[in-house]
Amino acid sequence: MLQWFVTQGWVEGDLARLFDSLMFRSAFALFFSFLIVVVFGRWFIGKLRNAMLIDIVNQDLAHIKHDHEGKKTTPTMGGILIIGSALLSGLICADFTNSLVVLSLLVLILFSALGSIDDWVKLKRLQKHRGITGAQKLIAQFCCAGLILWLYIGSANHDTIRPLLPFMRWDSDGGMWQYLFPFLTASVFCIWFMLIMVGSSNAVNLTDGLDGLATGVTLSTVITFAFLSYSAGNFILAEHFGIAHIAEAGELTVTCACVVGALAGFLLFNSHKASVFMGDTGSLPLGAFAAAVALFSKMEWTLPVVGGIFVLEAFSVILQVSVFKITKGKRIFKCSPYHHHLQQKGYSENKIVVSFWIIGGLLCIAGLAMLRLR
Repeated sequence: MLQWFVTQGWVEGDLARLFDSLMFRSAFALFFSFLIVVVFGRWFIGKLRNAMLIDIVNQDLAHIKHDHEGKKTTPTMGGILIIGSALLSGLICADFTNSLVVLSLLVLILFSALGSIDDWVKLKRLQKHRGITGAQKLIAQFCCAGLILWLYIGSANHDTIRPLLPFMRWDSDGGMWQYLFPFLTASVFCIWFMLIMVGSSNAVNLTDGLDGLATGVTLSTVITFAFLSYSAGNFILAEHFGIAHIAEAGELTVTCACVVGALAGFLLFNSHKASVFMGDTGSLPLGAFAAAVALFSKMEWTLPVVGGIFVLEAFSVILQVSVFKITKGKRIFKCSPYHHHLQQKGYSENKIVVSFWIIGGLLCIAGLAMLRLR
């Protein structure tokens, strides 16, 4: 919208150049979304509490239920506040002539809608303490990812419709394989695209189990991808790092800033002791959004490192379930995801969360350092 004022000729001179500046709009987006959450946060939490949208401890986790007794009156679906403020900020600051901006915000809308349905069903089925089934959720996630993929292919430069191998410069990827087997290359990319988006969405969802844990780790992750998308959109930086130059990707810095500001504001209410939980309404779209920015910027190879905490949490669940089924009852961890295992080992919630924040931040730095390995 800020750029629209410039194109309409309503703003001229130095102010027009300011509104056209990517850095200014990113900073404005960050602070604007932060202020929305801070100003309306308590009012919104009150509305959630009045609507009796109170989080329920899953009976499957009964052995850690005593650790969460003090949270039984905490409202959930706070993701509405995160996604809503990010979208409003994006509406004002982002360039909607940029297809990647539209797609990244659409990711937030689609996955947030899915998470809202899951949270709502979960809250209304009090006797079962479950939302939609895992299979139903997974199918819906793949449908959402498939829609984004279809729209992306229709708007993208076809040179970007191929997987990017780690530790390889963009201009050296593909080669003869890409030209001899274009259909196979495109097929692999489509599968790759959807698996990364759905996997990232679920990984953040699994991490969302302690006060401020998913919020803080996602915050550092999105900040990192804000820089990476800016680098991809800047020809000089892209050439310097040997990454793909995606001209439209630079504008993703603004949408990342919208999410960063919203997460920073939400963390004020979500850190221990939390006044509100984001629920699937927040965790599903945040994970999908991080994956979308990585994919659109051709930086997906950094995602397992930058989002290493999410990988750890998801892997702990996969490993626990696999071993339990193979051995018919044996467990590797006391509980999964891994943060619950640490709780059972006697670590305090605050220590676990802060430790994961620190490790997550270090992994983000490692992800940035990987740029020099290409």
